[in-house]
Order: sequence, then C-alpha cells, then structure tokens
Amino acid sequence: MKEKKKEGKVISINLDLKELELMEFDKSKEGFKNTSEYIGWLIRSRNYSTNPAEYLKSLDKEEQEHNEEIKKIREKRKEAIRNLELTKEIDIIKNKKRPEAINIIKGKFISEGIISAEQYAKNWGIMLNCPPTELIFEAVRAAQKDKIT
Repeated sequence: MKEKKKEGKVISINLDLKELELMEFDKSKEGFKNTSEYIGWLIRSRNYSTNPAEYLKSLDKEEQEHNEEIKKIREKRKEAIRNLELTKEIDIIKNKKRPEAINIIKGKFISEGIISAEQYAKNWGIMLNCPPTELIFEAVRAAQKDKIT
C-alpha cells in the first residue's frame, strides 16, 4: 500500500506487486522525480484523452506562456542590439576625441609642466575610458617629436 500526501491530505492507493513494478519502471523511463509526479501525469493524461477540449485549452495556455517568454527574449535582444550600436558610436566618438585630448595634454605639458598635464590626462582618461598614463605617454612622445622636427 502506497500513501501520498498533498496539501496535508494522505491518499492511500492499493496496488499489487506487479502494478508497483510497472509503475516504477514507467516512472523511471519517463523521468519522473517521484511517484506523485507520475500519478499526476497519469491523471492528466487520462483526463486529456477523455476530454480533448480541456487538453486543447491547456495547450493554448502553454503556447501563450511560451509566446510571452519569446516576446521577452526578443525585447532583451533588441535592447542588447541598441546597446551594441551605442557602444560602437561611443567608441567612434572617443577615437575622434583622442587626438584632441593628446594635443591639449601636450600643450599643458609644454606650457605648465607634467603636474598640470597629468591632471588633464586624468580628466581625459575618464572621458575616453583609457588610462591617463597612456595619454601622458602619447602627449610626451608627440612633444618630443615636435622638438626634434
């Protein structure tokens, strides 16, 4: 005798050994985690075969749920594409601004010294999302190049 609990209720099911063996075999074959899931599946299957309209209704509900999930995924995908496009645009703007930043830092390096140039490099580094030392290096290199020529 098997006992099942659901919402505080105990349900007794009288099965012989052969029925228990069949149930265990079918349960493991179908991949059910426990006997309760298997019995629920049996009841729903029988109901669907005797009441096809109810089964169709449940399929429509399931389809609607999946369609809503697909819609959410598509919205997330559109947002990701928009973000990708914005990132590309920002990178293009940053690449255009980088030479301007290097010229400004170079001018500050030449006119006011390294301390002032470092402060400008920090500000431009934040705006361009790059290390300020990289900007300083390029500005100093450009200043040296200008001295040589």
